[in-house]
Amino acid sequence: FFFIFLMKLTRISLILALSFVVVYGVEYANKQQLENAYAGPAPTLYWNVVEDVIQIKITAETTGWVGFGISPEGTMVNSDVVIGWVSDNGDKFFDDRYAVQYSEPILDVNMVPPGENNVQLISLESVDGWTTMEFSRALNTGDEWDVAISSGETTIIWAMGYSGDNPQDGYISRHQYRAVN
Repeated sequence: FFFIFLMKLTRISLILALSFVVVYGVEYANKQQLENAYAGPAPTLYWNVVEDVIQIKITAETTGWVGFGISPEGTMVNSDVVIGWVSDNGDKFFDDRYAVQYSEPILDVNMVPPGENNVQLISLESVDGWTTMEFSRALNTGDEWDVAISSGETTIIWAMGYSGDNPQDGYISRHQYRAVN
């Protein structure tokens, strides 16, 4: 099955806060407990904006894959997505993707015309049933398959695979939980 990001709509502001949240030694200016469209766990999102770069950390109660995206339309369609997971043997996988429809997002480098991988993985780990993914990217990469992020409210989407669902063949299965925030 393909996974779908069809979600409940709320919005998260990317405006810097005056207080800081410390996570694994990194100070984050912003923290948001995301909402889940179903009864079940939802990730926590942390972020900083420094000049023209956003740094994001997501912690999710799953040992499966974790997906996060910027959605200009409040749906999965036309969303800029990253997906990460840690395999059973500890290998880390992290992809910059674009969702053209309600199905598995396509790697940016496989789009027509080809895009670029403009997201830098900082860390990715799965420990004690929790997956933590941290990455950064420019607010505006100039890549047509990346959604520009501006100050103010930005609609995000997220999804999680079933625990233990680590797509060894690169095929992303249908999600267990998902939402729009």
